[in-house]
Amino acid sequence: MTRVIAIIQARMNSERLPGKVLKLINGRTFIELIIRRLERSKLIDDIVFALPDNQSSHPIISLLKSININYNLGDEHNLVSRYLEAAKANNADYIIRITADCPFVDPDIIDNMIKKILSNKLDFITNVFPPSWPDGLDITIFSIKTLLKTNKYVSLNSDKEHVVPWMWKNSNLKNKNMLKAFNHVAPMDMRKYRWTLDTKEDYDFFNKTAKKLSWDMLVEMTWEGFIDFYKNNHNLSLINKKNKRDEGYKISLDKDQNIEI
Repeated sequence: MTRVIAIIQARMNSERLPGKVLKLINGRTFIELIIRRLERSKLIDDIVFALPDNQSSHPIISLLKSININYNLGDEHNLVSRYLEAAKANNADYIIRITADCPFVDPDIIDNMIKKILSNKLDFITNVFPPSWPDGLDITIFSIKTLLKTNKYVSLNSDKEHVVPWMWKNSNLKNKNMLKAFNHVAPMDMRKYRWTLDTKEDYDFFNKTAKKLSWDMLVEMTWEGFIDFYKNNHNLSLINKKNKRDEGYKISLDKDQNIEI
């Protein structure tokens, strides 16, 4: 039986907003919100956290133990190897890459992408190459074989840290034939929306959103519901409008001497 695992990468020592994943929204952590939203998926078999193997992870581990969520420890900077260790430990056939700073991750989008990758026997499926969904609904799903291949050939630090760029660069999405991939495009262009937690402005955005939405609404609302909500609360989207998409990856690329994908 095919086993599909959501692996959430998380750490406490983010440079732009330290400890962000344990900050609170409506009295509970952002990590708990992500978990509760993922639990609404019909096709995810398990949820696992991939954490750095050092003392900084202890507060996250304490939370995960208290809510009975599994975790694995691995290299802090080489996320490819960290994902691979977590995938092997949990017998994953397919891995859904989730980042802990995307609290509005959408289970319906994930389920549609799972169906697509399985029915078409793809090596991976993404929804960000190029992006069309709101920043914060980023999803990539890949097979364990794809992850093993990535781990074998990956060399750039930026690729190791961000897991999926090597896959993009070696697939039909970049006119290469090593991997068979598909980009899951949104029904309309929603790139202007930013629903990710990376800066103080992002945290302010989520706090002010939570004043208008209950915990249950935050857990249950679909991406369509959030779009309608922000259309009716336009000022909220202005709070973090100036923040750039994928800032962390761009910084990593600069460290790799501006090598472009």
